[in-house]
Amino acid sequence: MNLLNYKIKLPAKIKEDLVKRNILKIITGLNNFNIDKISNICIAANKGNATYIDIASDSYLIKSIKQITNLPICASSIIPEELYQSVKAGADLIELGNYESFYEKGFILNTQQIIHLTHKIRYMMPNIPLSVTIPSYLELEEQLKLVLLIRNYNVNFLQTEGKYNIKSTNLFDYVKLALPTLIATNKIANLVDIPIICSSGISLFTSSLAIYLGATGVGVGSLLNNINNESDLIRVIKNLKVSLSLLITNNTKMLYNMNKTKSYIIR
Repeated sequence: MNLLNYKIKLPAKIKEDLVKRNILKIITGLNNFNIDKISNICIAANKGNATYIDIASDSYLIKSIKQITNLPICASSIIPEELYQSVKAGADLIELGNYESFYEKGFILNTQQIIHLTHKIRYMMPNIPLSVTIPSYLELEEQLKLVLLIRNYNVNFLQTEGKYNIKSTNLFDYVKLALPTLIATNKIANLVDIPIICSSGISLFTSSLAIYLGATGVGVGSLLNNINNESDLIRVIKNLKVSLSLLITNNTKMLYNMNKTKSYIIR
């Protein structure tokens, strides 16, 4: 089977934001099956003009969320059979990734396993939009080698990850927090023309920087975890979306008004 011959149709909302380079993916968590909390995030994502929602690969969860939002739904898993069932349940796109929830359990995929899983997923679902996360535990050079191999499987998106475990107290801390994923994004963007979703440690301070460094959009999850008020959720998501249009150019410096911005950082 020549996997490059299959035509893949992206959901209209993703296609629209892909052209604008302002994709905002809201991540609810690979191991999060709390339907009430996920529902609240999805409702806020809808009202906040997010591009699509990334949820655990669970058929019941997907069917439930499809009833409350018209945003595209991405199912994430490292198990091809789960992704297949998610597509049958209504997932609009699939992702091999969001590995971070497995790191603390000591479960780490090597490069060969990721390639094998990508091939298997593509073979099972050649017409479904597919994103593959490039794991941050690989050395940068190994990440780039993996990218060159993955592009042979008609992958629609690559996702970068990786962050430093520091407490963010000022603007420079927010940049340092996201530095690993920002570096990977820039290196990969200069290597291949596959759209990149920059994830892990992304905030209002670094979302536009990710776009400047070559990303097509960002993935945000942990930033929203401790926000329980719907209006606050909507406000943060809306401002994240707006921030993606604040492109930095060589002749323009983007300055943040800390007094205005700090109200959007909910701790």
